[in-house]
Amino acid sequence: MRLQHKKLANRDPYWFTSAGIEKIEKMRNAKYMGYWCGRDNQGNWAEQPLDVFYDPEPDTKKGHGHYFGLVVQHDKVLITNAESCFSESMVGVMEDGEIYVSRYRHDFVQTPGGKIIDGGRDYVKTNVEPAGCITVTVEGDEFIFEQKADLDETEDEDDDNIEL
Repeated sequence: MRLQHKKLANRDPYWFTSAGIEKIEKMRNAKYMGYWCGRDNQGNWAEQPLDVFYDPEPDTKKGHGHYFGLVVQHDKVLITNAESCFSESMVGVMEDGEIYVSRYRHDFVQTPGGKIIDGGRDYVKTNVEPAGCITVTVEGDEFIFEQKADLDETEDEDDDNIEL
């Protein structure tokens, strides 16, 4: 079931200031989508996130896609294809109409009310029952939220958290 009038919990950009993000949006006619991990050259989820942007009119003749990511390494800004950031659904938890998502491995997120989610794209560890989890997908520049269903769940007997 698709959830209406929900939004991602606001988080500051990872590599740039808010003013830097606005400048990039204007320069590239793009929309900032947040920071997310993508796949590395070996197909694994990367340990560091990218600041990801949506380009509504990419130059496909140059091989550009709709999503590009920026990262800073050794004081240089690098750009990469970020299509993999949204190629698969993600799991989130909801509190007060906001969706909280762990965006990369070791991105431990706790809501103001004490719900947790961790693991990024590598695994999901949460203290929320599976029925309370939200599936997050992306269509263009919009995040889509749906009530999670049919989860395979395993409980760690030493922990109250549920790994999905």
